[in-house]
Amino acid sequence: MLSRARPCSAVLSCWAVISLSRSRLLGSALCLAAQPFSAARLSRAQLCSAVLMRYDFYDERGAHVAVAYSGSSGMVVSAAYHGGGINILKILADGSLGAPASILHKGEKEAHPHSCFIDPSGRYGLVSDLGLDRIYVYRLDVLGGALQEEQILETTTDAGPRHMSFHPNGKFVYGINELDSTINVYAFGKDGAILGPTLQTVSTLPDGYNNRDHVNAKNAKGDPASGPNRPPDQTNATADIHVSPDGRFLYGSNRGHDSLVCFSIGRDGLLTLVDFTSTEGAHPRNFSIHPSGSWVLVANQDAWPSWGVPAREAVDEGAWTSR
Repeated sequence: MLSRARPCSAVLSCWAVISLSRSRLLGSALCLAAQPFSAARLSRAQLCSAVLMRYDFYDERGAHVAVAYSGSSGMVVSAAYHGGGINILKILADGSLGAPASILHKGEKEAHPHSCFIDPSGRYGLVSDLGLDRIYVYRLDVLGGALQEEQILETTTDAGPRHMSFHPNGKFVYGINELDSTINVYAFGKDGAILGPTLQTVSTLPDGYNNRDHVNAKNAKGDPASGPNRPPDQTNATADIHVSPDGRFLYGSNRGHDSLVCFSIGRDGLLTLVDFTSTEGAHPRNFSIHPSGSWVLVANQDAWPSWGVPAREAVDEGAWTSR
């Protein structure tokens, strides 16, 4: 049966990462009036012994935070979803953060950067802008605490790119699109390009699933889908995406169908559907795979408190089962 855990109520954290020294917790948090960004010192005795500092940015809410290092120098990149840009902060010697700088995205529609993921080499940051249907590729200047735009890749109109996950071999990167419930497979570092071309696009939903049929759409357990979702006429929207540590499988979360979709990954990076696993709760927003590849932790937003912990049923097949 699914294990459940109740999250602490001290702060409604949107995203958090551990610094390279493993002694700092860096995260963007949600609040009603501002998007504070904090650095906290960690100790073995307790999770956070002291908040070192906090910044209040111009936007209402943050979405994702990433950390990049070059030697002992570090920088933080935070996606400012409602602010339409990204925030950059240097990590100082004592683990606190330097003064922030911001880059705003511009386009015909309203910008909504949802995440920034650092490539395995640590040279590039890929920012998925859900509002503009673009993926921005930035070169990281960690020592200078700055970003240099290198490339913009357009996705399908109204796809809504949200998160990305790199294959361990560094040759492929997978992007999940929130609004049209698809995953794009991109080449990375091929033929002189940084990102692209797009090699494949697959649906995260079962064949025959009608994403606008609120009467008949069913989730992975056969119950009514938990939509509406964004946009409101849909019954499903995707959220998170991860490649298994061994590079053999790719997983994405469906909010509405309330499932983890599993694909096997071929040597060419292309995907083949394996199965769907119920997350045993509504609105699975984010999930994380254990380094062993045998466990996954799923955060079901609308089934609080419900943090599902399925075990992979068969390593060779990639599917998950609840226990």
